[in-house]
Amino acid sequence: MRLALAITLSVFLSGAAWAQDYPPTPPPAAQLPQGASPSDLLPALIEHSRRTARIENGRLTGDGAVFLRALGGQSQFVLIGEEHGNAGIAEFATAYWRDLSEEGYAYHAIETDPWIAERLERALRAGGVEAWTRYLQENGDVATAPFMTWAAEADLAAAAVASSGARRTPTLWGLDQTFIGASNLFLRDIAANARDPEARRIATVLAEQARGNLSWLGTSSPQQLADLRARLNGRRDARYAELVDAMIVSQRIYQPFTGAGGEAYLANLERETLMKRLFLENYRAAERADGAPPRVMFKFGASHMYRGASQTHVPGLGGFVSEFAVQNGTSALSLYVACGPGGRTASLQGPAGTCDDGFAQRFGYLAPYISADEITVIDLRPWRMRPGRWTHLPAQAQQLIDSFDVLVIVPNGPPSEFLAGLSMPSLPPS
Repeated sequence: MRLALAITLSVFLSGAAWAQDYPPTPPPAAQLPQGASPSDLLPALIEHSRRTARIENGRLTGDGAVFLRALGGQSQFVLIGEEHGNAGIAEFATAYWRDLSEEGYAYHAIETDPWIAERLERALRAGGVEAWTRYLQENGDVATAPFMTWAAEADLAAAAVASSGARRTPTLWGLDQTFIGASNLFLRDIAANARDPEARRIATVLAEQARGNLSWLGTSSPQQLADLRARLNGRRDARYAELVDAMIVSQRIYQPFTGAGGEAYLANLERETLMKRLFLENYRAAERADGAPPRVMFKFGASHMYRGASQTHVPGLGGFVSEFAVQNGTSALSLYVACGPGGRTASLQGPAGTCDDGFAQRFGYLAPYISADEITVIDLRPWRMRPGRWTHLPAQAQQLIDSFDVLVIVPNGPPSEFLAGLSMPSLPPS
């Protein structure tokens, strides 16, 4: 009872301090001149809210860096919604993590499942990125883990693990569904280590089916995993039972996107709901261990970080965490980090693509204000005081302004590259 009271009191007191010290939203620039339309003042609003930053020796510098550190330091959560596959964005996040860790952030939530996150952290603690690379080479190569097979992303995870002051592990919170390409790895683990002999036999058969077939999880019969799960009821197989349960959920989520039927909306809703539940599990465990509310930096695809409905029309993780912070009496800071002019993005398969066309389509109205060689940081909070100045923008741009506090644009970022020695197997023809 005393511990629970202490934790509750700590949440209240620290939350009150964060809320009190949070930098106030600066008032927008000049009032509307007579005869002008509200949209005429959008350029003044952009100039009013614009800063720049640089990455020097792995640290953020400049007035934009000071601004971001102040906002992050006085929040409980920092939510980075990114455009995947750009190493410049990952380098920005790594530099920002170094600031945040000095402000007391100890946990990093990532877009992968808890089992891969656990193996990633174990390898990083044992031997850094090199140990993680060796693990991947021995266990499915690039297909095993989304995003964490890119060098810049692995470097961010390594920085988080190395500098975290958490009293417990994991430092890395995997909040996503099991990855479709990791099925063979997970099934081989069950086949080798489950206590139940029939579970080992079934897992061996399924692992062979999944070997080299990256779409197996989304296209296989649900009954196969159900049969395996039915054999994992012993106490010593409880962790494997949890893993197979997670694979069954993930199978449902993948099915609409692998031609196996189902509704995409329901799949996206189930995935987002899963992320929220995994966040709460990690949060509560960290709070019990630390005796204080944990401070967490998230880095997910931007759609997951929207407040309200995401771009897939379901309530996003970012909105949930933002409201959870309000319940704590604290705050969440949300950043949309975009691949800017001159940047390129990689995909898990296929060649890198340029960011220029997509950036022009989404942020063309900002083009005159974007630095060619520095990170542009735009405070969107004052924009929400003057919505008339941007109601002429496309609906997608308006949704972004309503959902995120800061827009960060990273120019000239190179595409993400796989860790040395890794490659992506080809998907079988559908």
